[in-house]
Amino acid sequence: MSTLPSPSVTPSVAVCIPSYNRADFLPETLATLYGQGYPNLTVAILDDGSKDNTAEVIHTLQQQYPNLLYFHKANEGEAKTVDFGFNKIKSGEIPADYFAFVNSDDPVMPGWLQPLVDAMESSDKPDIVYPDWAMIDVDSNYIRDHRSFAPSLAYSLARGIAPSGPGVLFRTTSLQRVASLRPRLYRYCGDAFTWYMLLADFAFKHVPQVLASWRIHAGGITSESNLKARAAEQPAMMADLLDTIKTNPVAQQMRRKAMTAAAMQAGLILLKAGQASGANYVLQAFTSTPLHTLYLMGAYIASLPPRIVSLLRYKLFNRNLNRDWQHATPPVTIPLRTPLKKAA
Repeated sequence: MSTLPSPSVTPSVAVCIPSYNRADFLPETLATLYGQGYPNLTVAILDDGSKDNTAEVIHTLQQQYPNLLYFHKANEGEAKTVDFGFNKIKSGEIPADYFAFVNSDDPVMPGWLQPLVDAMESSDKPDIVYPDWAMIDVDSNYIRDHRSFAPSLAYSLARGIAPSGPGVLFRTTSLQRVASLRPRLYRYCGDAFTWYMLLADFAFKHVPQVLASWRIHAGGITSESNLKARAAEQPAMMADLLDTIKTNPVAQQMRRKAMTAAAMQAGLILLKAGQASGANYVLQAFTSTPLHTLYLMGAYIASLPPRIVSLLRYKLFNRNLNRDWQHATPPVTIPLRTPLKKAA
């Protein structure tokens, strides 16, 4: 007797949202998640001891959204809150074939989830899939896109850039053997350490669409007041990472370039803010591997917005290479959103 084929089952997806005093942003983020229209979605709010009205906001939204879970815990910081949710995923308390972590203030784009699930269901069965994303301001205004690149540990170490960011989807069964998604409590480089660690051991797949967002806050950990500590953490994190994955042959092969890239990252963090101490990091990088340092400088310049590149080219040629052009060519006006301020 023949049997009818069983209908296809939509994979279950769980989205964990670590949150601390973000009651004002959660409704927008939840609206974008449930607006995906995905039929087998669970969302879990991981409240890290908020002192605002997060609990009241979520209890109200639970009347509107199905499968909206709320977990409240003592305040321990973002890293331990992520692992709190991760352990509930692994134990099955939050059911999921695939799972994601979304910041409480980072809405996702329309159509975010289905392309990532499709990538997970593809024949190569990746462990982790990640999209491109957009940077937004505190009022959700668009700033610019961030385009990522194909996953490669060698390329990531050489450039000092981890491939992932917001909107990443994980395969639950693959990550069962991972003890922690935040194995190091770095203030600024915790995410990068995690992505490098996972890239050394799991199959990543890039979905080249802008599907997520990352919000910039004035006074956040990326603000100017924290620049020196943030810069110093770059080479310290990289050295720790390379020692941790020292059995990986790619990591050993790329060690010198990776440390050069970390020094360059530290230098650029400071130099972009007008702090001359960043030159010390750049000099350190150049002393170690001159050619790779020049490559990184070129890659950085190539990544600048076209208007800034045009300004640099004009200043360079007009003032340094051929001063006669100053008399033969009228000044070029470069449109800028904000005027350049002269250094004091």
